[in-house]
Amino acid sequence: MTTTPLLPAAARLNQTLDAARLAADLNHVTSHTWDLQQGRAPGGLLGAVTDIDWRVLPLIAPNGDPARTDPGGPGPDTYAPTGWLDRMPYLAQVLAGIPAPLNAARLMALGPNAVVERHCDPKYSLARGCARLHIPLTTNPDAVLYLDGTEHTWQPGEFWYGDFSREHAVRNLGTTTRVHAVIDVLFTSELAALFPPAWQEQLAEADALINHLTPLDRDLPEGLPRALHLPAGFADFGHDAPLEGDLVPARLDHTDGHLTLATSERTFALLPAGRGSGGSTPGARPAPWPPPRTAGPSCTPVTAARTPTARSPPPDLRDEGTPTMHLNSHDDFTRLREIIVGSAVNYTGHDRDVSFELFHHENLTGFRSDWAYPRLVDRASAGSGAASEQWAINRRYAAELAEDVEDLAQVLADLGITVHRPIPLPADPTPIAGLGWSAPPVPALNIRDNTLILGDEIIETPPAIRARYLETRLLAGVFSGYWQAGARWTTMPRPVLTDASFDLSYARDATTTLGGPTEPINDPQPGPYDVGFEMMLDGAQVLRLGRDLVVNIAQSNHASGVDWLERHLAGRYRIHRVYRMADNHIDSMLLALRPGVFLARHDGIRDMLPEPLQRWKFIVPPQPDTGAFPAYGDADLVLTSPYIDLNVLSVDPDTVLVNQDCTGLIKTLEAEHFTVVPVRHRHRRLFGGGFHCFTLDTRRDGACEDYLT
Repeated sequence: MTTTPLLPAAARLNQTLDAARLAADLNHVTSHTWDLQQGRAPGGLLGAVTDIDWRVLPLIAPNGDPARTDPGGPGPDTYAPTGWLDRMPYLAQVLAGIPAPLNAARLMALGPNAVVERHCDPKYSLARGCARLHIPLTTNPDAVLYLDGTEHTWQPGEFWYGDFSREHAVRNLGTTTRVHAVIDVLFTSELAALFPPAWQEQLAEADALINHLTPLDRDLPEGLPRALHLPAGFADFGHDAPLEGDLVPARLDHTDGHLTLATSERTFALLPAGRGSGGSTPGARPAPWPPPRTAGPSCTPVTAARTPTARSPPPDLRDEGTPTMHLNSHDDFTRLREIIVGSAVNYTGHDRDVSFELFHHENLTGFRSDWAYPRLVDRASAGSGAASEQWAINRRYAAELAEDVEDLAQVLADLGITVHRPIPLPADPTPIAGLGWSAPPVPALNIRDNTLILGDEIIETPPAIRARYLETRLLAGVFSGYWQAGARWTTMPRPVLTDASFDLSYARDATTTLGGPTEPINDPQPGPYDVGFEMMLDGAQVLRLGRDLVVNIAQSNHASGVDWLERHLAGRYRIHRVYRMADNHIDSMLLALRPGVFLARHDGIRDMLPEPLQRWKFIVPPQPDTGAFPAYGDADLVLTSPYIDLNVLSVDPDTVLVNQDCTGLIKTLEAEHFTVVPVRHRHRRLFGGGFHCFTLDTRRDGACEDYLT
């Protein structure tokens, strides 16, 4: 059943409101932090929390519950005011004057640069006897509703009806929040009288269900309760289901003043209703069920994403043949939906210049007494870009790495996760030419490093290794897909990467703290392109915990990058700096497996964290088993510590991908009641990463939660 196209999708009601008094009412409730929108499924099950700045303040809710951001369900719950309505006397007066039974009434706030993608709410239509009304309280010129192909910018003081069973989307590209009062009512002839005359004339021929205000108990069926059978499709009234087919048992009853219809799975409150404006013989119909939203035949399911600051075309102009990709990743542990897995194709060697030596310095020197490490011969200038040395990788190891990466991608796909891949590196790629240096590129393998995903934003971070300067270009196709779907895409300032760009202090300090001989890192020579210590920061230095980011800083390059992040993310995220937890990356030192639980290299990490995180549980696995690693020769360059297998990947709060050879870690996690998915990764010490490094999760179920307070 659909609303006839004879009726316009929107109509302004013949009632003018006082915009100043509405604004004054809004000021009475803005000191409270409103909850994020969250749907509720049949049976009361909570749906996913929205992943954008889309907040709700319930004014009238099922049973007066102020925590209900959803508009209620089909059961016999009574709608009642919450305490918030008492603070808004003028709006309460307006609601009391609406000539129709009220269901939910909510203030809904869409923040700056937030988008609600196109979708349908098929249960909110006149064909089902329901109307959704809007009263704008505050808006801006760039807050736009797209409804059935038409752009609307409703203003404070106006009173609107919209047929939201049709395709619609909302985009707020302005700098201020858009707030509407959204009121769900049962459609009555008295309410119809407020519509424009031309609209009322069309209503007589429209497929509209009129609710009669007759008390329910005046026309109750006799002989209740009564058993009956219904077509199976009737119980799913949220869709246009056929009424022929199998029958299911049902029960008609009178419960707590409500006429109810119950199947084995659901109970509906029945409302008196008639067909059409002529007021035909009243019957009964189910009350509406709200979100989770249901996509109609031409609608995509509702999702939310941010948008670039430039004005984009209405969502209904998007190419229907393009799969929808929605970026939403705030943490490393909620249910994983989409991920990018790196590529090891044509990984043939390492370019050992100053950027490579400095980045891997701690692992190249710190474990030399226990692990094979090929020593460089002394060079006149190991720091010079011209003095780099190409170090070939054993072909068998490279081939086995490629096999293991493909296996990882397949395991994730078998778990029902959408897997995206970068462009493979060509077999004979053109060297990267910088200002005063050149370097052969490497594949996009450790893709966690040069990109940081924060909610709906892709942030390309400033690379610290010259050979990886253009690595994210191999991911541009995937990133473009997310951008086309509404994600934001930002690139941090790119460093010049001269010899003088690098802060050598951590490496020099590490030389004395770790002991043993080390490769020479000479004083850099001045050059015409020097700009001092530049910002360099990897995404893997950031531990994402909803709205809180824990970032490891080891030297000035990192600190400059964090300064940029703080300015860019001001007001959206809280950044917590930790100092020298590691030389660079944090994700083989500390990973969050679920809220309240860390996987940590050692318990001493606790004292480095913000005080609220020190109260979390720390799972510390046994020391690495030296027999779990292949034995390498003098020509094999070892890049990671023996703790690399702590670099796990969580699929959800209970499921973790772990290297199948790390049996100690597997047993530890299973003892903590995690489900472990063992995956092969043979040469993790030669290629600088584990499963977390090799992947970039782009869509998880989690929202920007506050896990610290």
